[in-house]
Formats: sequence, structure tokens, C-alpha cells
Amino acid sequence: MACLVLVRILAASFVFSFFALTPVAARVEKNKFATLLRNDGEVDARKTSGVQLIGHEQLRKYQDPTVTETTTHENFFQRMGNAFKAFIVGIILIIFSVPILFLNEKRSAKYETLISRGENDCREIGDMYDEDNNNLPVCATGDVRAVKPVKDQNFNVQFESGAIKLSTTTQVYQYQEVEKSETTEKETLGGGKDKVTRTWQEYHLAWVSGYDSGQSFKDASYRGCNKKPEGLQAGSTTETSERVEFGQGFVFGSDEITQLSGGDSFKVDYPLVCNGNAKLQWELGVDCKYYARDGGEGKGAMESPKVGDVRVSFHVLKDMTATVVGLQVAAPDKLPPVGEKGTGSFMPYRVIHRSPCPCCPLGEDQEKQKLYKEAIKSKPDLAGEELWQGIMWCCCCACNVVNCCFSGLLVPEIHDVFSSKMSKKECFDFIKSKAAAMKWIIRLVGWILMFAGLNMTFAPFTTALKIFPFGIGSFLSSLGGAIVGFFSFFVTVIVAILIIALAYCLYHPLYAAFAFTVLAAVITGILVICNAVVIEGK
Repeated sequence: MACLVLVRILAASFVFSFFALTPVAARVEKNKFATLLRNDGEVDARKTSGVQLIGHEQLRKYQDPTVTETTTHENFFQRMGNAFKAFIVGIILIIFSVPILFLNEKRSAKYETLISRGENDCREIGDMYDEDNNNLPVCATGDVRAVKPVKDQNFNVQFESGAIKLSTTTQVYQYQEVEKSETTEKETLGGGKDKVTRTWQEYHLAWVSGYDSGQSFKDASYRGCNKKPEGLQAGSTTETSERVEFGQGFVFGSDEITQLSGGDSFKVDYPLVCNGNAKLQWELGVDCKYYARDGGEGKGAMESPKVGDVRVSFHVLKDMTATVVGLQVAAPDKLPPVGEKGTGSFMPYRVIHRSPCPCCPLGEDQEKQKLYKEAIKSKPDLAGEELWQGIMWCCCCACNVVNCCFSGLLVPEIHDVFSSKMSKKECFDFIKSKAAAMKWIIRLVGWILMFAGLNMTFAPFTTALKIFPFGIGSFLSSLGGAIVGFFSFFVTVIVAILIIALAYCLYHPLYAAFAFTVLAAVITGILVICNAVVIEGK
């Protein structure tokens, strides 16, 4: 009896101590933290409305006014509803992962065939245009020359010739709003879940390409703080020369010019003037950028920038040596000729239909005609040819959607420009590495989609286990999630190898046979492991 009374007294003392002393401890901790804040000098009292307090994680625990805290509760049935939604999304991911993987392997097989044939048939022609090479794959190396002016639209910067591309980047020193959040979750009795989300905004001063007036900032004290000089257009622009010639007799189109890389920053040898605001005084900095301040000197913007200061940099790509690999074609009639033999240009070298029988090869004229006909097709047209038609359109809707959305990535073609002098072997080595990288990137995307989809289809099962109380449900759910993860991994491996084998059946039968062999070995290994586990369990 005495022991029972003693236990009750101790319990009452514990309860009293907990409820009486906890607020005092909280106040002591808070006062101690406030003292530390005053001592370390990290908080700017001028901006207590939001910005500088955000870096302190402990302060947010005491409901700083800049932090928005949202608490939501999900009961078991709501969680099951979300799990069934995840199940539906998982089915959709699986449906779309299969055509992504299949079309990627199909594209890769075509691309490898195209590269192999192109490397054998490609002619190294130097830099001379010869109409005998029209509609054939060529590798040409020569000088790239801009013969027409290029002019910036916002500043008085212009090159009469010798400049292929002129890029301008105009930045404004301004506040940026960055929204951050942290979420904590806690399991509740009966399979529910409490979720607490804390959201806050951070504001930083930085040079930004573009301009945001800040009127939509969530912190009212920062709205309207951003400004810029009147008439100045912030952002990045690129201007190209109207006519770029290559070698002796070739003209570059927009596709070739876009692939040219390199260039240098430059400074003008005359006073810089902004077309929209001629009053700005620009000062050249050591970083080869021009600084200006509205109503002041640019030197101040360079040494100690303030909100509203601007800076601009110019990047020019001048005449250079380049190498082109692609299909040589005659340039359009609207372009004036470069040499006595006419003008040539380049188009994509693509796969054409050939007879599978080596005894019936294509004639040279017939091959040229087919190559040119394929080269002039747009990528949407090529994607349209791959679409399933008729009643099969409904059965392969996912394949058609993937074809339409990724027509630019799924078209195998050779049309590459290198900003240096390279041999044919070097060019094709680079093309092979680029094709392999693209193949593995898309493969990885397809595998991730399939793996995630398989995991999501089991969401109702793993969520249902959470109904068990006292942490048992969370343990069983985690264990089930691990089992589902292993299962999804093995299924993804098997399906991926099967898709690779099926895709290669049409273009590389030997590769397909090897893939089927690997698939059989993987399935056999899984069955052996499962059988060994069952025997050991018995």
C-alpha cells in the first residue's frame, strides 16, 4: 500500500514539474537565443519585417512573423485515397515508359546504322564546292566568314563584317525573392498523419538578366523597391550576320550558325550609348563589362552597386575555321552565287530505305534522290510518318504521343558543325560518343519512369499497413516498401533488356540475339536465387 502511494506521489510530482517548468525553460531558451542574436550582430534591425531574420533556423521555432505555418491532418481514408491516385499515376508512367524505351532503342539502332554507313560513304572535300558531290554525305573544313553587317538592337554596337554572332547580356542589380519551406510529418493513431509546413521568403540583391519590378513580392516592404533606368531593355539577345560564307562556294544557314561556338568578350573603342536612354554614362570595368547608374556615374555602380544599377557585356564570334559533316546540297536559288560553280549548302544526312538484299543495291542517282528527299523533310513530318494509323492508333496512343512530343530527339541524323579543324575520323568519333550519351540518357529516363511507376502501383498496399498502431504499421510499411523496391528493380531490368532485344531485331539481329541471351541469364539467375531462398526456408 505504501509503495502504491509513493508511486502516485512521484507521478503527480512529475506531471506538475512538466507543466510548470516547461514554459519557464522555453522562456529561458528564447531569452538566451535573443541575447545571442543581439551579440552576434547578424540581424539588421532595419529589415525586421522579413529578410535578415530568415537565416536563423532557431528563431523560426518561435513563430517569427515572416514565417507562414500550415498544419494539415490526413486521416487513414484520405491517405488511402491519395494512394489510389498514386496507383493510377503509376500505371500511366509504366504505359509511357515502354514506348520511350522502345523508340529510343529503335532510334539508337537506326543511328548506329547511319553512322556506320555515313563514315564509309562520307567524302572529304576540303573547302571547295563541287556539284558532283551534291546530295552525298561530305566532310568539309574551311574558313567561316561573315560578309554582312551585324548590329545590336539596344546599343550602338555594330560590325560591318567579320562578326558571325553578337550576343548582348544586360543585367539589373535588384532584389530577388526566393521562397523556401520545410515540412515535418508525424504519424498518428489509426493510420493518419499530421503535416506541418513552414514557408518563408528570402530576399537577396544580385545582378539578374531580366527585370522584376517586385510588385508581386509577398513581403510588402520589398514591393516597389526594384527599379531600372527608363528605356533600358534587360535580358540577353543574340544577333547573327545576314550572310555567312564557308570555304569556297558554300553558304551557312541558321542550323550551321547555331552550332558554332566560342568567341570572346570585347570592348568598344567609342563611347557606348543605349538607344533607349542616351543619358546613361557607361564605365568599363576590369571584367570587360560596362556599368551605369541612372542619374550618376557608372564607376559607382561598378564599385558599390545599388538597386537599379545596370551592367552590360558583349560577346562576339568572329571569322573562324570550322568543320562540317552533313549532306551537301545546292543552295536555294534566292541566294546569290559565291563562286563560278554555284553555291552549296548543307542539310541533314538521314536514314533511307534500302533493299535488304545485297544483290540489289541502289544506284548512285537513285540514292542521291532518296537522300535529298529525306533531308528536306521537317522533323514533325518525320515524326508523323512514324505514327500508328487506323485502328492501331488507339492501341498505340502512348507511342504516338511520345513520337509527337520528342520528335526532335528521336530523329537520327548527321548534321554537325565543329568550331575547329578536324579530320573525318575525329568528327565521327565525336558523333558516336554523342549518340551513345543520348541513348543512355533516354534509357535512364525510361528506367526511372518504369521503376517509379511500379513502386507507385503498390502504394495502396504499403499505405494500408500503416493502420497498425504503436509504430508497427510504419515498420511494416517500410518493410513492404523495400520488398516492392527490389521487385520493381528486377522487373525494370527484365523489361528493359526485352525491349532492347525487340528493337534490335530489325536492325542488328546479332545484337538482338546477345540481348535475348542476357535476358535468359538474368531470369535464370533470379529463379535460382528464389529457389535457394525457398529451400533454405524449409
